[in-house]
Amino acid sequence: MKFLWISAIAAMYSFASNSIDIKGLVQDYAKSPVSGASVSLVGEGLKAETDEKGAFALVKTVPESSNSSTMADSTENTQLLARRLHATGAYDAYAYRAFDLNGRAVSKNRMTRNANRYLLKPVMGEAGNGAAVAYAGESHRILLKEAEAFSDTLVVEKDGYLTQRIALTSPMQSVEVTLDTVPVTEPVAVVVPVQTELVADGYASLNGGTTGGKGGDTVTVSTYADFKAAVQAKEAKVVVVKGTIRTTDGDGYGLKIASNKTIMGKDSSATIYGGISISGVTNVIVYNININGTYPDPGPSDGIDISNGSTNVWIHHVNIWNAEDGNLDIKGQANYITVSYVKFWYTDKNHPHRLNGLIGSGAANHPEDFGYLKVTYHHCWFSTLVNERMPRVMYGIAHVYNNYYNAPGNLYCVGVGSYASAYIENNYFKDVNNPIHFMYNIYAYILQKNNVFDNTTGTKDGTASGVILGERYITTDPYTLKKDPEKITSLPYKYTLDNAKDIPTIVQRDAGPHNLK
Repeated sequence: MKFLWISAIAAMYSFASNSIDIKGLVQDYAKSPVSGASVSLVGEGLKAETDEKGAFALVKTVPESSNSSTMADSTENTQLLARRLHATGAYDAYAYRAFDLNGRAVSKNRMTRNANRYLLKPVMGEAGNGAAVAYAGESHRILLKEAEAFSDTLVVEKDGYLTQRIALTSPMQSVEVTLDTVPVTEPVAVVVPVQTELVADGYASLNGGTTGGKGGDTVTVSTYADFKAAVQAKEAKVVVVKGTIRTTDGDGYGLKIASNKTIMGKDSSATIYGGISISGVTNVIVYNININGTYPDPGPSDGIDISNGSTNVWIHHVNIWNAEDGNLDIKGQANYITVSYVKFWYTDKNHPHRLNGLIGSGAANHPEDFGYLKVTYHHCWFSTLVNERMPRVMYGIAHVYNNYYNAPGNLYCVGVGSYASAYIENNYFKDVNNPIHFMYNIYAYILQKNNVFDNTTGTKDGTASGVILGERYITTDPYTLKKDPEKITSLPYKYTLDNAKDIPTIVQRDAGPHNLK
């Protein structure tokens, strides 16, 4: 993954000699003009508002004679890549400020956690060409790279719509921007039962079942401090979220959840901004809530992370979107998981990591996961701009049924590889590429039947009687494993299948959170 970062000062001065003429139209998905939208060019600081026709113009004219004394001339318009950066805060002595092409500022947490992937620029050019800059008492050579002639970010926003960020590489161009409305799941005719009436299904119903905080106190929270105290309490607890709680008010990582907890939204607008970590615990329900990832701003890598041997977790009636890495990742010998009636999507096509959901991390390098990672996905909606991993399964066992796939332009939907087994039935795939896909030339198993493929292209791997694909075991230490994937022809729990042709209606109506009674 490559990141391009430019400094605030560079953005302000590097292109001062260039005239800018960026014009465009803003519309919604019904092709109607969006008036009163705020349009800004981040680096140049230009702002405008769309008129009644949805039109805008960002214009700056600079005489040719004024281009002789810019900062770009004096510093050769360079970008600096620090080879290493230590978590001591020593870099504070240097006035660093950095942004990527989507307008994301570098936070100190992010810089110290992922030092090897940031391009930095000293604000006033403290370091000259080929100089060494001291970090934590050490000197590290910095590399110089000539900047592009023009790079900036166009930001379009309006209340009630999802913000669009578009990377621009030309100072003179026409742009068409489509805004999507903020997702809202309307209450359905059938009243969704409250938490105490929930009964887990799928794999989460096994191994003693999944009840979350049932039997414990119920507490309603509306602040980060109260939310953290409740979800990390030792005793069982039902934690009701009111409004929006930002886990980014903590340390920048996913907020850890303790065992025997139910986290649920008070209504369909209840939101966790950031992410949560279900790691090394058991018996957790996440129900009827929105999980809004932080992209394009720094924050937790995953919307929901289930890992480190966690067992009996149920993710039910949830919206998850715009995580930095995975919207929902299940890995590290986690087991007995059900994901049901969840909607997944992204809002920015420039997001470089629209990799929705793992079951098992890595590729062929986690043989310790063999026999774990038993996961059920049903009645989920894989929607706008999800590119892949819907889910991707490694070593584990996945039952994937009655899901709706409608993410045009994707790479693949369900991926299966490296000793994984998947039973894929009665799903509806619409306008997608590679609906069902064997990942590697390593033994894996797919049984797929009664799925609808509506205007799809590419692979539909697996058969109605099941098939193992691959030509080899992994025999390279420390990944050696000479076992066949389990051939799943039935499931160890009861379930009811909906007809695949009815899935678009059912899932679009029911997935995500609802107002409860």
